[in-house]
Amino acid sequence: MTRTMPAGITELDYTCWELRYDDDHEVHDGDGVPHFKTEDEAQNAVHHYERDRVGRPNPRRRDQPCFIITAACGHLLDEDGGTPMHHDTAEEAAAVAKSYGWRPRGDGRLRCSADCDQGCNEPVED
Repeated sequence: MTRTMPAGITELDYTCWELRYDDDHEVHDGDGVPHFKTEDEAQNAVHHYERDRVGRPNPRRRDQPCFIITAACGHLLDEDGGTPMHHDTAEEAAAVAKSYGWRPRGDGRLRCSADCDQGCNEPVED
């Protein structure tokens, strides 16, 4: 079960998989370091990241679960409308949310923008 942290930070209830080359460098794509929910998903993506000098990467399970950021309206913080960004710690996720201009509401959930019409700016009940 996922555990929601204060201010829209959620710890995933699974440990992600990532891809690393034999020299232990992690795979990067245009959106950062891709994460996968299962080993099969990671294995299926291996061929996309094959490189001439380093070959194919290998799936590796991360040491700890990742954190994602969700606004009160349900919008997930992502890059370019893709997969939600994953963060190593709740503190890192909170700092990223702040850097994107997402701010806590009175009820502790996050407001994604001042002009959100999907529920972030609805009045907060006390």
